[in-house]
Parts: sequence; C-alpha cells; structure tokens
Amino acid sequence: MSQLKKIRTFDKGITQFELSRKSGVHPSRVSLLENELVTPTMNEAKSIAKVLGMLPEEVFGLDVVTKRLTASGKKEVG
Repeated sequence: MSQLKKIRTFDKGITQFELSRKSGVHPSRVSLLENELVTPTMNEAKSIAKVLGMLPEEVFGLDVVTKRLTASGKKEVG
C-alpha cells in the first residue's frame, strides 16, 4: 500500500473522491498515484499534500519531489 493511500485512509480518514475534489486532481489520477503507477507533478504533489496538511515529500517521498524539482529546473540538488 502506498504512503499516499495509508495517509488518506488511516491518518486522515477521507475518501479518494474527497481528496480529489479538495485537491483538484482528477479521481482517476488520484487512483493512479495511490497505486504508484504514475509520478505526481509538482502541482499535484503540492495540492494533495496541502489537503492532507503535510509537505509533499512527507506524502510522496523526498526522492519523488527532488526528481520533480530537478527536472523542472527550479532547484538544483547538490
């Protein structure tokens, strides 16, 4: 079970649909993220983390967020 699904289900007790509605991320995309079939965009990671009251790296892992920041050219990882 992914970290996102654990947090949503056990820690926050919200449905996938509710997370989707509040974050603005399409329900099918949330499902793909929860099943770790896709990597979140920075906007998705930030929106979902905000709804959960957490940092993106806490929800998706530092490696995912770091890769996205590096790929976007917004931050160098040294």
